[in-house]
Amino acid sequence: MDNILENIRTIRESKGYSQESISEMLNMTQASYARFERGATKTDLSVVRKVAVLFNMSLVDLISYPKKLIDPDLIESNMQVQKEVKATLTIEMGKEKKDQVFRFLFEDNNIEILNK
Repeated sequence: MDNILENIRTIRESKGYSQESISEMLNMTQASYARFERGATKTDLSVVRKVAVLFNMSLVDLISYPKKLIDPDLIESNMQVQKEVKATLTIEMGKEKKDQVFRFLFEDNNIEILNK
């Protein structure tokens, strides 16, 4: 997780954002954001996702920074035009781990899981 937090700090500074300005956009105190960025508190993935959105980046690119794996124009167009996407995913693992993976990938979106 340290690399992600280092990436967040590096990107924030390169974009000229202060910790205070980012904290305001995330609706948190500057002190809370500073602890988050330092890794002094438990890192909440939802905050990392919000930071990626603020930076107009995908979560994948935030993690892999400075390497870009997803075109930022695609992120912007996907945010503006939501299309229905159907996919089939087969995972062989224990139910608890599978539920954790789905929550990580799909957040709180409604997911219909078919166990075959």
